[in-house]
Amino acid sequence: MTILTTRCLLIAALCAPATLGAQRPFPDAWYNDAGGLTLGVRLRTPLTEHGDRHTLRLGWSTGLLSPRDTTVKTLQVSLTLENPFRIQRLDVTQRIDLFRLDGRSGASISIAQRDRVGAALRWVAVHDDRFVAGPTYEVGGTVEIPVWIERHGTIGAWQTRARGTVTGGIEYRRPGDGITTRTRYDLQPWGKLALEAIARRTLSSRVELAMRGAHASLFSADPLLPQRRLFVAGADPYEQLANPFLRADGAPLVRGEMAGHWHEAGGGNLRGFAPSLSTNHLTSVNVEVVATIAQPRTPLLSRVAIVAFGDAARLGGERGSGGNGTSLALLLPVRRMLVDAGAGLRFTHRLFGMEFTSRLELPFYVNDSPWAASEPMDRVSAKRWLIGIAPVIR
Repeated sequence: MTILTTRCLLIAALCAPATLGAQRPFPDAWYNDAGGLTLGVRLRTPLTEHGDRHTLRLGWSTGLLSPRDTTVKTLQVSLTLENPFRIQRLDVTQRIDLFRLDGRSGASISIAQRDRVGAALRWVAVHDDRFVAGPTYEVGGTVEIPVWIERHGTIGAWQTRARGTVTGGIEYRRPGDGITTRTRYDLQPWGKLALEAIARRTLSSRVELAMRGAHASLFSADPLLPQRRLFVAGADPYEQLANPFLRADGAPLVRGEMAGHWHEAGGGNLRGFAPSLSTNHLTSVNVEVVATIAQPRTPLLSRVAIVAFGDAARLGGERGSGGNGTSLALLLPVRRMLVDAGAGLRFTHRLFGMEFTSRLELPFYVNDSPWAASEPMDRVSAKRWLIGIAPVIR
């Protein structure tokens, strides 16, 4: 399956720049321990009035700067087609993704009516586990179909958003020698139910209150691959695939001094806890009060705000790092109920015509310190800090 994917991506890589009308190439680079420094190019077509835009990324892992004695020198390629089909309704979006990046291969196609309903078909597999050493991945893959419904509205002074997603799929893992074929896999069906509700309102001209409640459950006869479990602190491994600075072992945002200090929003959003902590059932609540303290009129910075936050979650019976219910370092079980609290700063920027938010947060309190993102010896610590891009409650 991965050989076929590579051939398809190579054909697309050769044909796409000419057929899609790509602009001049931009240099591209990223780093991880297995492949060392990857150098390449990125080609993107201009955004049209119909909303279609396509992106091709080509790279080669050189092995340079890697601390490992043996490195992986390989092609890295991805192709994204946004709205490739002309549909009369402007609120309907489509997307096709093909990739073979940092030890993982995948393909997906999705269609959605904006802010209402959507569906997708997605395949993701690990083809080289040298890129993903750690508790959040095992060799294997999934084929899944998520279907979601989303609604936006207003209740009094509250702006609300609700989303429900049902996913069904098959996972395969533990490749071995086959009897009548070269390779065999263990297969099992699985399902997922996810619900999310967000409400926000202004308390004054400069102060806003935002709340998020979410629940997700997994259903399978046996424990799922670690990469498809429910992650307590933030985004799951599939949600991180688009970020080359996160997705592989030794990437810049998860190595050395940065380990435990980058937060990618998602999952339960209990930002004070370890990114590898996962479970099979997860109910979470996040509350934030954000107060604007400055609005400088500069090209790079348009807003500065302080934030106070609290997060809480109840975990399922299977909980731990990669599904293991004890800390490998301290042999302590994970509590069923987790809580954190803290404060921080939010900055709103505008760069190349795009507005985005960055944040610096101090989750100074966690109720289960052995599973904290950093400073595991202290429930209360002013040294526990996080940085991230994009708000936690969106």
